[in-house]
Amino acid sequence: MMEETLIPAGLLTVTTSHNPAEAGNLIDNRLSRWTTHRLQENGMLVQINLKDSQWLSRIVLVYGRYAHDKAPKMNIEVKSAGQWQLVGDHVAGDIDSFEFEYGKPVYNRYVQTIRVNPVFADGLRLTIVEADPRYCWTMMKIDLYARPAPNNQ
Repeated sequence: MMEETLIPAGLLTVTTSHNPAEAGNLIDNRLSRWTTHRLQENGMLVQINLKDSQWLSRIVLVYGRYAHDKAPKMNIEVKSAGQWQLVGDHVAGDIDSFEFEYGKPVYNRYVQTIRVNPVFADGLRLTIVEADPRYCWTMMKIDLYARPAPNNQ
């Protein structure tokens, strides 16, 4: 099995459709958060651009204690060769049952792990396609993981 590695925040830039002033909080690895400061609506988005193309394989959305602020359904798109392509259609905002760090369970930190077939991309876009109008959209952090290039690439 190929080892996944966390893409360093210094290789990422992030933009958002709402509250762009705090968009950097999604990748800065501090105890901060990003929120729309508006109730969810379809079409809200977060876009992460990578400095160099990577074989994206996993997306981790860290909600912290804001699990109720997740989007019920999102589309996941990646940008490859200048074109956006859908890799996750109406992905449910399901929280992982357990999260482990250094072999020990982590409590009270709500996380959603989304695995995708490795795709060579330099951008990621998450777009709400089914909103929960009772809540804002809030996340503590987004981690992107990549795998080494397949042998035939």
